[in-house]
Amino acid sequence: MRRKIYRMRTQPFADVCYAALHKAVSEEAPRIFAAEEPGVLDLLRDDELRATFQM
Repeated sequence: MRRKIYRMRTQPFADVCYAALHKAVSEEAPRIFAAEEPGVLDLLRDDELRATFQM
């Protein structure tokens, strides 16, 4: 989990990461993230990751 948190926090566009975390739980999420690397949506929906960012 530390690696996941590090990856999210070291990204230059924190606002994009924040928006992705919010969109990941929306009804449109599968469509929005369909073109992304496999597993991205699962990562953004990870309860432990979301708790770390207090989502």
